[in-house]
Amino acid sequence: KYDGIIVSDLINDSNIQKLNEVYAKNNNLVFINFDSKKINRLFSSIHDIERASKTAAEFIALGLKFSARKNVLVFTDDIMSFSQMKAQNAFSKEAEKLGLNIKGIYEVEKFNKMLENNDNNAKKILSDKIDGIYISSGNSMEICKFIDENGLLGKKVIVTYDTYKELND
Repeated sequence: KYDGIIVSDLINDSNIQKLNEVYAKNNNLVFINFDSKKINRLFSSIHDIERASKTAAEFIALGLKFSARKNVLVFTDDIMSFSQMKAQNAFSKEAEKLGLNIKGIYEVEKFNKMLENNDNNAKKILSDKIDGIYISSGNSMEICKFIDENGLLGKKVIVTYDTYKELND
């Protein structure tokens, strides 16, 4: 028994029929961070992820205005999720317009596992050849800790959605 369901970021269409069945039984179905006209719902709440991603590209471009190189990495949640695909697409288009070179797109969880395992590829990925980082995930803490602990803080322009006490210290 439940009073309602909150769904955050539908990953694929395989859940559409089930969610419509849930709504038919209890119309307290709410979407956070995505919307779909194929699914009945009470309401959806989503920030303008495209505008946020374009703004992230603008911030990074401004931070690298006087830099000869403009190499950027993107870290995201599940690459196949609706909101992350929109974020990547908007960021990529704006980055291209602004002369930023996207050198890679990585999933945060996979990258965090590389950091956990002291994988040398993590260090290579965040090398001196990278000038800017956009983290479209709400889970940037491990990446930011790595940047700080490896003396890279202040050497890269970083834009992320989230903040933690540790990041602000």
